[in-house]
Amino acid sequence: MNNQDYKAMYYINKMVENDEVNDYDLTNWCRKAKFIIHKDKDEDKKGICQVIKTKIKELANKYDKTQKTIEEKNIDTLAKIFKLSEIEKEILSVLYLPHNNRLFKDFKGQIQHYSSGIAVRVLGAMLDKFIIKYVGRSSLLAKLGFINPESCDIRLTLYFVDLISNKQKTEKDFINTLLGKNLTTELTAKDFKYISELDFALKIMKSSAKNGINILLYGNPGTGKTEFAKMLVKEANKNLYTIGENSEGESENNYRVQALYRNLKVASKNKKACLLFDEAEDMFSSRCTKINKVEINRLLEENKSPIIWCTNNIMAMDRAFVRRFTLAIHFQTPPLEVRQSIWNKYLQDSKIITQTQDIKALAEDYNVPPSIIAGAVKTTKMVKGNIETVKQHINIMNQALNNGHKQIVEHKKDIVFCADLVNSDLDLEQLKNRLIKLGKLNFSLCLYGASGTGKSFYARYLAETLKIKYRQKRASDLISPYVGGTEHNIATAFEEAREENYMLIFDEADSFLQNRSKAHYAWEKTAVNEMLTWMENHPYPFICTTNLMNDIDPASLRRFTFKVKYDFLTPTQVKIAFDFFFGLKVEEGEISHLNKLTPADFTVIKSKAEIFGLKNQPTRLIEMLSEEQNLKHPQNTANIGFCMG
Repeated sequence: MNNQDYKAMYYINKMVENDEVNDYDLTNWCRKAKFIIHKDKDEDKKGICQVIKTKIKELANKYDKTQKTIEEKNIDTLAKIFKLSEIEKEILSVLYLPHNNRLFKDFKGQIQHYSSGIAVRVLGAMLDKFIIKYVGRSSLLAKLGFINPESCDIRLTLYFVDLISNKQKTEKDFINTLLGKNLTTELTAKDFKYISELDFALKIMKSSAKNGINILLYGNPGTGKTEFAKMLVKEANKNLYTIGENSEGESENNYRVQALYRNLKVASKNKKACLLFDEAEDMFSSRCTKINKVEINRLLEENKSPIIWCTNNIMAMDRAFVRRFTLAIHFQTPPLEVRQSIWNKYLQDSKIITQTQDIKALAEDYNVPPSIIAGAVKTTKMVKGNIETVKQHINIMNQALNNGHKQIVEHKKDIVFCADLVNSDLDLEQLKNRLIKLGKLNFSLCLYGASGTGKSFYARYLAETLKIKYRQKRASDLISPYVGGTEHNIATAFEEAREENYMLIFDEADSFLQNRSKAHYAWEKTAVNEMLTWMENHPYPFICTTNLMNDIDPASLRRFTFKVKYDFLTPTQVKIAFDFFFGLKVEEGEISHLNKLTPADFTVIKSKAEIFGLKNQPTRLIEMLSEEQNLKHPQNTANIGFCMG
């Protein structure tokens, strides 16, 4: 027998002395292990058991605690790193016995037939101590991910078994294994100058030598949060280590929390160590972790090392957690000029031939985060493609990110605007000229009236005339099925417009500015409140269009500089429309009945006439326009239903 066998006998003897083993299991184990001293058949069972117990005790006394295996030496080194007590070291050592000693493994299998671990009661008997506080779910060993308490049984985690097995490791070896590789980046602070909180974040990181800090980076995926974290730590002349990405073999739900506890212990000894907890929604969800809210609060308050937390979803995070962060920075798609710079950098580095106008068009047409840009360029280089390959890749990825729906890229065309076809209660050409003369940008318009009268068209025309960029938002772009989603989308739209200095155009404004007195759900009111708040303080132009002015919340009206009503074309304007769309002259008497038409109706009929070759036949065009008008006001039909007398 070797010293490990004597060690097994030592702890088996402890169980025997504390009556944790019955005579039947003891003799059976001895027989299977061929460890029994043969006796005559007439020998009584008690006598046999006594002989066995005496022999076990005799062998147990030969156990030399100073002769340690590689695994036991590794446990000693870990105990030094994590400041484990002697009892915690012994618990780990005993729990490892079934992994490297067949004698003890067979014995445990005899007394605990179906358990993968060791019962708390049995473990306590082997150690002659009350151990529940050392092996519970809130114990240090459990928090570090070394043991896994399952009901009344305790077992080592696969991670810990792998950590101490195979070869002896020094303290430095363990620290390198626990922390993993230092994360680096080629980016500098200049690459993130568009982040308004940059200087503040740098000051905090550089002054974090004596205090633990928590910086939260949140926003849409791919917007540069992880790269920003790497840059921030590099600029502060520190090292960054990720949490839970180097923990092969761990399967517990909260293994990343355990990795955090381990790395905090290690990092606290190194003034240059900072930790990165990516995809932090795992940490702050009770569905993913088994730690309570109070424990998370204390962790945020008492950690001694800088931690940068990155998450794509802050909406589900408890406000009590958010307020405990040292700093929180919102990430979104970079503004236009920054996107141009990113496109230029990636395309040049990959040696993909492009023109300056191509880069500008990519930045304008694709409002995408840096990760999508990098992916598109990398794939294009891989297949030796060109600028069209880049666009194709982005369209494919955007479709995937949009749940399979293709995103339409609106290529801006020269707008041919005819002021004579606008029937409004305000001279819009005069308004445009005054805005140009004054250079005024903090104005707003509510354009309302019949569908197809040119409200959105005028908004785009005005933006191009004033030489400012514009972004058109429809109800489908803003309204979300998730709680708080609509408010978030509204806020994002205004924030992006403020950062990139462009005009916002909201179509179907009645959908998100509906009268709150008619709201059926609380979220309908909060969405309107969010919109009104942003409208009140927005420094750049925004225009809302609606066909349902009566459904607009009254409080929103005072927030518009101008409220302009659009109406159907007058008879004179119908004549002008015939000339503008068809190049034909008509008499007012021929078209006097056409009093409910809009420029959009003429656009539809023009397309239809071109298909049928009727563009030069005024009589047929008038008939087609009459049919189009009648569709707006169908003849009354008899109601079908119940009649009450």
